[in-house]
Amino acid sequence: MSNSRYAIVGAVCAAHLVLIYATLRASGLMARPEPISAPVLTYVELPAAQPEPAPQPKPEPPRPQPPKPQPVKPAPAPKPVQRKVESRPVLTEPSETAITERAEPAPAPAPAPAPAPAPAPAPAPAPAPGPATDPIFDAAYLNNPKPSYPRQSQMLREEGTVLVKVRVSEGGLPLSVTLAQSSGFTRLDNAALDSVKRWRFKPAMRGKEPVEASVNVPVRFELPR
Repeated sequence: MSNSRYAIVGAVCAAHLVLIYATLRASGLMARPEPISAPVLTYVELPAAQPEPAPQPKPEPPRPQPPKPQPVKPAPAPKPVQRKVESRPVLTEPSETAITERAEPAPAPAPAPAPAPAPAPAPAPAPAPGPATDPIFDAAYLNNPKPSYPRQSQMLREEGTVLVKVRVSEGGLPLSVTLAQSSGFTRLDNAALDSVKRWRFKPAMRGKEPVEASVNVPVRFELPR
């Protein structure tokens, strides 16, 4: 029963499908499928790959060609030496007149003039006269104070003589004071230099004019006995 029922339903469905297909075919909505044409394969020949050009070898530098031998010039032919023929003088006997002339003595040469006397040398300039008197430092009117005796030198019993060189100006003032001879003790030397720097002097005289000059001043340091 069930199988016949399925057969009827299938037949009805098939009829409907045929009817739909006929309607669509008649209306032109359903066209026949165009035949599919198979693709045509064409072959294109590609140009063959050209091989790379082989590296050309570098041209070798030209080899130095040996110098061509130069043609040797022939040496010039020596010139013929022309010899001079010396003519010898003909000796003849001298005449009496020539003998007489040769016998006479030749005149004596004239005496040379005496040389002129040399000019007398100019007298040398006389040296400038030095100062007639030296600077004076021990005059009573100068009132130069005596150097102070250092206390430490007195305690150590230091004694000696200091020689001070003084350059005195035209006005009697000390321009420079230097140590000419040491007493052997630095304290005594410094005391003498400090004292002489404050002294006054009578300048040196050249005639009646005062001049600048130097003088040595002895300074004696001695303790009482």
